[in-house]
Amino acid sequence: MREIAALRLRNADLAYLSSCESALGDPTLPDEALSLAGALQIAGFRQVVANLWSVLDMGAPEITGGFFALRPAISPTAAQGDESPATALHAVLRSARLTNSPLMWAGYCHTGR
Repeated sequence: MREIAALRLRNADLAYLSSCESALGDPTLPDEALSLAGALQIAGFRQVVANLWSVLDMGAPEITGGFFALRPAISPTAAQGDESPATALHAVLRSARLTNSPLMWAGYCHTGR
């Protein structure tokens, strides 16, 4: 994480981490608050989507696909307009929680501006 945090990325906008616990720091270092998501923000990414804990593998493609479908700046085939990453993630998670277990959607978080 130190190597990532040391990068100076000038045009980095969004990092989408499709990995479990990517928003958590190292539990063996209780005085360190740095996570992979945090290191990416320090490196220059304005916004990061990450997971606070393990999510179900079967749900990740649904959440990720729904997120990128709402992000036409990243996905030119998006159908619903130019949603901010925070708004797009909220919309996808809100929809997922209507029919799915929290184990599938509750671990996702957005940080940034």
